[in-house]
Amino acid sequence: MPIELDETDWRIIKELQADGRMTNIALANRIGLSPPPCLRRVRALEEAGLILGYTALIDEAMLGYALTAFAMVRLHNQAESDLRTFENRILGWPLVREAYMLSGDSDFMLKCIARDLPGFQDFVLNCYDARYNPDFSVTSEWCSYFDRNAVTGHVENPRQLLRNVYDWETDGVDLQLDWQFDLGPGELGVNWLVSWVHAVEVGADVEGNTVPAENRVGTIGSRFTGSFGIGEALPKWKTNLHVDYSWQDLTVGATWRYIDAMTDIDATLSPRFRIPSINYFDLNAGYEFSAGVLTGLELRVGVENFTDEQPPIFPSFVQANTDTSQYDPFGRRYYANLRYSF
Repeated sequence: MPIELDETDWRIIKELQADGRMTNIALANRIGLSPPPCLRRVRALEEAGLILGYTALIDEAMLGYALTAFAMVRLHNQAESDLRTFENRILGWPLVREAYMLSGDSDFMLKCIARDLPGFQDFVLNCYDARYNPDFSVTSEWCSYFDRNAVTGHVENPRQLLRNVYDWETDGVDLQLDWQFDLGPGELGVNWLVSWVHAVEVGADVEGNTVPAENRVGTIGSRFTGSFGIGEALPKWKTNLHVDYSWQDLTVGATWRYIDAMTDIDATLSPRFRIPSINYFDLNAGYEFSAGVLTGLELRVGVENFTDEQPPIFPSFVQANTDTSQYDPFGRRYYANLRYSF
């Protein structure tokens, strides 16, 4: 049965959760009791089994493990025997510190630590990705790039990162136009970059364990259980057009950026999750004083993401459910800048 607690008990628990080494006298002062009844209450909570023990919190970054990551794992088969087999497998994976069985789309959530993100990707993700390690064997080549201290559980002696095992083949066309010409009393400038990608095929081969190449053009998202170490967004079309007009000391300009529609990388989603194309527009103006007492002063103003486009949200991204390297997460914003040169 649930234990009944009063307000003082809850205050004791809160203080001990914040500092388990607090002395009884300090605890009594914090909650407004004299030391003897405070100690009796703590002992009662311990004897009731509510306080299970006291522990030390370790700063993993000081030991060189600056990254903490949570990996969501989905098995191909959810039979009880397969779930237990996977549980036994992860006991031998040093970077996994905690594991939780889930219900829903994912079967397990793993809490992992690593020295950095590339270390996590190369040492962990491929190790339990069925494409790379089909039998989830701890003797797999993908799991052999580190040692584990059997006493402390710490990861030791990491090998060189796997940066040359991937096979890349890229096919596409980039076109750029830079053009300036006189127009009326001023000058018009155009800078236009268009990128079309036909294929980005990526595979891998380690010790004969081959991952077939796949074309990822038109997809977006991250496979959390395996990484090719490439860009997460691969639109077929992207374009960036900037036009400015200069007359004497005044310059005005506009920019159009287009990102093609893409499909979430997770092929198991039904229906497939599609991210629509998006257009961004920026406006700017500048004035540079070339005569008089303000010579050398330059004023620039502008608005970015004029139409206030919001970043698309999609399932297969492990950070913020969007890709901030492609999409603007801030919305419409204004700026003004003054610069004086002398």
